[in-house]
Amino acid sequence: MTTPSDQAYLVSTEYSTDLKIPEFGPAIGYEVNDYLSIGVSARVVGGAFRFRQAVGTDATIMKGTGQYSNGDYLGGVTNINDAVTYGEVLSGKVLDPNLGSVQFGYPEVQGFGQLENAYAGGFGWGAGIHYRPYGSDKLILSASYKSRAVMDFKGGQLMFDFSDQFRKFYYDTAQFGEFSTSTFGGSYTNGVQTLRAPKFFNAVLGTIDYPATQGDVLAQKAMNWFFNGTNKDGTPTLIRDANGYVRYINLTAYYDPYMQFAMPRELAFGAAWRPFERLLLSLEYRQIYMNDMVGDYFTLNLGGGTSAFFDWMLGVQEHGNFDFSMYTDFNTIRSISLGAEYDLGDKWTIRAGVQHSNNTFTANHIPLTFNMQPEDEFSAGCGYKLSDHWLLDFAASTSFTWDTTESKGTEKTGGNAFVDNRKADGSPGQDGYFDEFKKGSEIDQFHSNAEFDQKQWQVNFGIAYVW
Repeated sequence: MTTPSDQAYLVSTEYSTDLKIPEFGPAIGYEVNDYLSIGVSARVVGGAFRFRQAVGTDATIMKGTGQYSNGDYLGGVTNINDAVTYGEVLSGKVLDPNLGSVQFGYPEVQGFGQLENAYAGGFGWGAGIHYRPYGSDKLILSASYKSRAVMDFKGGQLMFDFSDQFRKFYYDTAQFGEFSTSTFGGSYTNGVQTLRAPKFFNAVLGTIDYPATQGDVLAQKAMNWFFNGTNKDGTPTLIRDANGYVRYINLTAYYDPYMQFAMPRELAFGAAWRPFERLLLSLEYRQIYMNDMVGDYFTLNLGGGTSAFFDWMLGVQEHGNFDFSMYTDFNTIRSISLGAEYDLGDKWTIRAGVQHSNNTFTANHIPLTFNMQPEDEFSAGCGYKLSDHWLLDFAASTSFTWDTTESKGTEKTGGNAFVDNRKADGSPGQDGYFDEFKKGSEIDQFHSNAEFDQKQWQVNFGIAYVW
């Protein structure tokens, strides 16, 4: 086979997220009088986090720059202080004459991420009041508040795989010109490397190769890793056929992650009514400020990377730190809960309830495998009276199958599109460049074309001492 394949196939991929957050809340209450009771609590939380899902962030995360063999720096400038970044060029924000003044638009760095074994702990507080209007033994009104509980997730390992985007980049650039054979370096592990690729692809790669031939150590390591590297699982980074065409790209890197995550603030108002002695009915409205969890961006601070090639493109030192951020924009959750409690006798009490919430996702950016509040939930539990002073409680809840129709979002940036801006005589178009490639957001397409099934469960234990 001497020509590259232009065929593409749709595949089904399963993504998942597992976020476990045990919460311990020692509390104390005080009855001020027949009308009013108050209470305070500690909010002690822990977390275990793992995910396997699509990831994407703005292309401008690539803050590295390079130099062509003609002496120009990226952006077609002769002074390194005026050089632009790979992110600015590849996102289409800057036109480079050394790349044919093509406006090539990749709005996002897109790939696959897998996080394992990240753990954290955090603290917060809570407070609440109960009020009995006119000392009523039938009606109780309540209000409560929980503060944020910030957790610093450390440890674990994050794998990023951007192979698919590099493969697409390899073939996308063929739309701007024919394939050409280029040679790279002479100081690499296996000597001079030959690559048959679109001119645009080879030209971009050349901006790393030239600094490498001039003695830049990180550039040399980057090119060595690209052509001769081995991933952690033993697979090679690149395989070419006898004619130099790329047949396999596996650009995978591992990082030491750090992320800050918070259990959000909660504000609740409720009412409980006892129609007769053994039955208690309750109604509660709750607001959960989901944006407290990560702010507007879910940010991973990464370091200790295993790919010098990625380090060069990102503009960090070898194994250096950088932030990988995904825009979130969560909705505040507003939920309504209905519950009932029935006293079976001297020892046992049983409870059940249902809850309905709005969807926390705006679905514009972060993949929806991220665990969040289910829209509909059922709970059941029981209480046991050990003595006149000691009480035990148990409760469990589970979500119904979550229909994420309103979570699927839209393709904001549209699909992939190639635009020929040449005039009839073949000269550049009115915008000053020949061709434009508009790359759609695949993360947004992931939202638009995927189906999701979300299930959650929760178990609560409680023990109380009554003076």
